[in-house]
Amino acid sequence: MAAQLGSKFMTVAFGPVAYAGRCIMARQVDAGLAQLTVDNLMGGVEQGIDTVSKSVGVPSAYVSKLLPMDALRELIQRIENNQRIATGQWQVHTGHVGGLLSGVADLTVDGRPPDVGLCLLRLSEKMKRDKDLAGPLRILSEDLDRWQLMLGDCRDSIDNGRELVEAYRRRRLVRVVAAATILVVLSVMLFWAYSRQLARSRVDAQLDAGDPCAVEAISETDLERASSAQLARLDQEQVACEAQRDQARQERAAKEKAEARKAAEAKQRREHETRCDRLARNIEGGTLGRTDEALAKGAAPLLRRVAQGQLRPADVSAELQPTGCEGTPGGDRIARAVAEAVVASGPRWLTLTSLSKSVRKLVAAQWSKLPAERRKLFDGHIEEIARRALRSGQGEEMDRCLQLCKLKEEAKAVLGDHCQAALSLVQP
Repeated sequence: MAAQLGSKFMTVAFGPVAYAGRCIMARQVDAGLAQLTVDNLMGGVEQGIDTVSKSVGVPSAYVSKLLPMDALRELIQRIENNQRIATGQWQVHTGHVGGLLSGVADLTVDGRPPDVGLCLLRLSEKMKRDKDLAGPLRILSEDLDRWQLMLGDCRDSIDNGRELVEAYRRRRLVRVVAAATILVVLSVMLFWAYSRQLARSRVDAQLDAGDPCAVEAISETDLERASSAQLARLDQEQVACEAQRDQARQERAAKEKAEARKAAEAKQRREHETRCDRLARNIEGGTLGRTDEALAKGAAPLLRRVAQGQLRPADVSAELQPTGCEGTPGGDRIARAVAEAVVASGPRWLTLTSLSKSVRKLVAAQWSKLPAERRKLFDGHIEEIARRALRSGQGEEMDRCLQLCKLKEEAKAVLGDHCQAALSLVQP
């Protein structure tokens, strides 16, 4: 501990001198010399004394008695006098110093605080032709060497000071006794309150468990030792527990009802998809039964003609009725069957009527799923209609041509020359 006290003192007391050395090494000689005053140097010593006294827990006077304070003040006064002389001469000669300051920063290379005395001595040697400046710098350098030696002696005195060591030991003993006394008192208090507090902590754990029904697990013994506030919370938690159980029962019933509804809907959906699959299969097979007609409703007559391959011109110009199977796999097959029937019966209606909007949309959507041969023949018919319309220029014929060519465009089919020419007449 004593060695640490001396180091603490030296670190603080040596601060102004070390800072002055750093300033001079940074070519800030004026700032470095300005640090070497009574206030700064003595202030560093007093701060070092204060640091040691606080570490040990004794008044500063105890530490001051170990140090040669009179000799320190006398040397500080001498340093300040020589500092004023050196500062004045430096200001006179700084106009032609120039590169003479180079090399000062080479004085310390191992990370130690810069030796300000050595810095000033180096400067005095560089300025030796200006005796009025070199002399005061050299004298100030010698004084600072003495100052550093005296600070080292002060550090040794503090390290070897028996009074400080004894004071530190007394302070540590007082702290140990005080801590032991507090520990004994606390132990007695904790032992007295242990059984009751332990029971209340278990009650708190159940109250804070996040489940109001957890209070039912509290033992009768712990309930007898619970506080009035805990008992009030217990009553609230029991009420909340009953409410939670009622809610849980309602949620289970609602969940079971929802699951039953979902199961019924799923069953109904499966049955509906089965009926739609049968309707699609019957259309593809060429026959429709009564069950199929009941499912298709208004679309049944059209689907019957699709199944029998007897589609009429009026069927393609009328808007499609819902089949009741939209959105199911069977509904997709039915839509494909209708689109294929429309394309296959093209020769019967192409020159007589136009497709309704819903039929055209259906054929365009199913175009890529139709047999390639069917598409090829229908595409040829459309190009022939377009050729005739371009030659005749009749309005009704041209309208039918444009509608058929737009169908191919919506289906992303390759447009022939005649369709391209017809569409170019109406497109900007």
